[in-house]
Amino acid sequence: SFHLENKSRSHIRIVPEVVCPMFMEVSILTLAKENSRVFTSLVASFEYAICCRILSSWIEQGLIDDYEVPKTVSKELDNGEFDFDDGLLAFFDDLIAAIEQRDERRWRKISKRKKEVYSFLESKCETKRQEFTILIDSIDDSWDGTDEAVLFLRALMHACVELNANSRAARPYLFLRENMFDRVRETETEFARLETWVESLEWSNPSLLAMIEKRLNRPLNTKLPIDGTTWNHFFEKIEDEPSWKKVFSFCQTKPRDVLAYSEFAIELAQHRNNTRVKIEDLQEARRRFADNRLKDLADEYSENFPRLDYILNLFFGLGDKYTINGLVSLIAKIVADPKVGHLCPWFFDFATPERFAELLYRIGFAGLLNEGKLMSRSMGSSGSKVPEVTSSTLVCVHETFSLALGLQELVIDRLEDEFSLKQTGIITDVPGGVSFDEYVRSLDEAKHKLELVQPGDDHCEDFEEVVGEILKLCFFRWLGNPEPKCRNHSGRVIRDWLTSNIARGGFWEAMRQRYNALSVLWECKNYEKLAPSDFLQTAGYLTPELGGLGIIAFRGDRSEKKHYFEHIQRASHQKQGNCIILLVNDQDLKTFVRQSIQGRYTDNHIRAIYDEVVRHIS
Repeated sequence: SFHLENKSRSHIRIVPEVVCPMFMEVSILTLAKENSRVFTSLVASFEYAICCRILSSWIEQGLIDDYEVPKTVSKELDNGEFDFDDGLLAFFDDLIAAIEQRDERRWRKISKRKKEVYSFLESKCETKRQEFTILIDSIDDSWDGTDEAVLFLRALMHACVELNANSRAARPYLFLRENMFDRVRETETEFARLETWVESLEWSNPSLLAMIEKRLNRPLNTKLPIDGTTWNHFFEKIEDEPSWKKVFSFCQTKPRDVLAYSEFAIELAQHRNNTRVKIEDLQEARRRFADNRLKDLADEYSENFPRLDYILNLFFGLGDKYTINGLVSLIAKIVADPKVGHLCPWFFDFATPERFAELLYRIGFAGLLNEGKLMSRSMGSSGSKVPEVTSSTLVCVHETFSLALGLQELVIDRLEDEFSLKQTGIITDVPGGVSFDEYVRSLDEAKHKLELVQPGDDHCEDFEEVVGEILKLCFFRWLGNPEPKCRNHSGRVIRDWLTSNIARGGFWEAMRQRYNALSVLWECKNYEKLAPSDFLQTAGYLTPELGGLGIIAFRGDRSEKKHYFEHIQRASHQKQGNCIILLVNDQDLKTFVRQSIQGRYTDNHIRAIYDEVVRHIS
């Protein structure tokens, strides 16, 4: 709308404060069902109000003299001025009164007032200056989501179509949010006619990038090129690719979301005194952005689907892909939830897998995978057209909401009868398929064993076993398939653990992108003082195939001797900065266990360890 304002000198911005009359003796919906003239009158009222508003601007800007306006038309203006909302309601009230009194002659007489204003405008529209662009914006400011409001919005859309098709003086543009547009789609019987006049305001990657780069450039005296150079100046690359590609994809190419994500990452970088936005900043911003985006999605469609947040939260901790059978199992458990009937009665209209899949697609929560092709909703009017849902369709939750809900990378084909949905806390599908109580008990036992194991070669295998249990219990979301490896070294049997980095966000994915850490090596040293050979040994295992992240678990204080960090620095330099070694001790392992017991699946502590090492070796 700002673009059109700058483009045209002849424009009017209208922000309707009245989307629907609040005080009527009889419901407008009841009247509309009894008499089709009610909707026709509503459309005519919007056309009338727009035409009168243009005529008022003509007089104000001197495009027409007062004396030229016929008396029958000038009566509609108050000293040449016209208030859109008041004029709309006054005209509509007159028409409704005639309908309620069943006075056909009066209704036709009032309707002619609109035709007289319209005909006068068209007869006097002789120059380009008199052709006005009408920008009808911020409808959602007064939108209450009721069926009456939808009826008014339908009428406004029809009025805009009529004027665009037939008028030279008026070219109205109506700006709508997607959720409001979808409400009209559901109720409008002549939607095909409206849809031919709809344009989608879609953002391409270049336009999004230019928007961000202009903002980054604004405070600079010497401007950087708006071609990706500005972004790369402020943001670190990911896997030798500009990081904006991943940011835009994660934000579903929505401008407000891109701004929010970028702002979160910049704030983190500033807080850490980074001169650039690093991979770690971007990864940590993903979690904050994902949580906010999930809340925004529920808020955005709350008028269409009240308490949508409750339904979406029932996905917590499940898989990120669903077969049709999987949706049937999930729907059965949602329907069985007694709170759903009270909070979300609308859900029962979507209690079939096809309808539920369509709903998830339309709101942008999930895409549909058919024959190897993933189709996700794009922005705009055409985006809510749902692809065909067949028995072979996979419903794939978008990675933004997958991260926010802690979904696992699994295909759900069936949920067992005894399985219960969770909204908060730890998921029930923990490693080994144990119950939640068993899981907590296993964590307590691992912590107790750690306290009992004494440092020294005699108990090295016990320590290695405890570290392995903690890996399986505390890091199963990010590090999969813990594999023990045995080998002879200096006459001793030493076991380390090798885990696959399966993280889809946060610290661990940043490590994969920065150090190619497809796997994470854990070395177990059951003694308090580390030797230079320990660091040399660990660095030797960090090959390009394995990755550049190694973690040494030992029994002492990692900050006891500064030369620990010197050895890490030396190893990093030898690998041209492509490797890093972290140190964790008993207190760190206990922290991992405590956070898991509390259900806090966070990588903040391991990230703090990494930041400490980087500060010392930089």
